[in-house]
Amino acid sequence: MRNQRTNEYQPTQEEEALGRLLEVNKDTLSSAARILLGEAETAAYALNLAGNYSFQPEEYDEALQMMRLAAAVLTVRDRELLAELVCAGKAAAASLDPDDETPVVGYKVRRGYVHSYYEMAYGMVEEILQDV
Repeated sequence: MRNQRTNEYQPTQEEEALGRLLEVNKDTLSSAARILLGEAETAAYALNLAGNYSFQPEEYDEALQMMRLAAAVLTVRDRELLAELVCAGKAAAASLDPDDETPVVGYKVRRGYVHSYYEMAYGMVEEILQDV
């Protein structure tokens, strides 16, 4: 959502909660967990928010492969924190209308694309957690 006076992106409460959870746990997550999360976020960003980038299907597969390698050394605490992040990411996605065409920051980026970003990134993490 945009603030009409300042034209700034206004995150939903769920997006803010996700951001806080990420911030609080950034130093708690192992490097493997950060790699796993980073691969998911990068792939989701490239597909959904990078308007001038053509994301290829093999890039998704490569990201999942890197995530699986990282998942092999996750700690129990990493899995717990990542599961919390998945829940928060799904809530952030659900707080946004996927059909919202409101422009947001970025080249040809719409608010609905942010929904898709959260859905993809945290869906990928969830998929990996189900495999380990």
